[in-house]
Amino acid sequence: MKTLYILRHAKSSWADPNLDDFSRPLNKRGLRNLPDIATRLVNNCWQPDKIISSSANRALTTAKAVANKMTIENIQQDDGLYMCSADYILSLIQQQQDISSLMIVGHNPLWTDLINLLTHFGLDNLPTGGTAKIEFNINKWSLVNWGTGKVTGLDFPKQPFSAVC
Repeated sequence: MKTLYILRHAKSSWADPNLDDFSRPLNKRGLRNLPDIATRLVNNCWQPDKIISSSANRALTTAKAVANKMTIENIQQDDGLYMCSADYILSLIQQQQDISSLMIVGHNPLWTDLINLLTHFGLDNLPTGGTAKIEFNINKWSLVNWGTGKVTGLDFPKQPFSAVC
């Protein structure tokens, strides 16, 4: 069994028109929600073995807060996760070795599309700070493909998921 957590960055700011999109920070609400997002993931036992994050400021800030709460020391930054295709992410997932669970942190609209491609779930929107838990009944990441996963949990800031560890 392999488990993939898809986390969309927390709410970001559009306040500074001089910043390019890649550099945009989290806004006050996003920063305020970060501890709750991380705590809910830990309380639900949604603990990945590895985190890969987009290098964009808002995604990396989100990933660092979650990793800190989970006591994960290293986050793999991937510049390609900022503006990429679903096929790029599928290839990234398929390349993973020797871990049972992975979290990727990035951006919509691709994150919602990715969830639906991997599972045929039909999610309308992964909100900022939202996480989808997808399980694959496989023993190697290289076997992940479109439609092979199953959504086993959704956690949104306004609709928290609750699990028993």
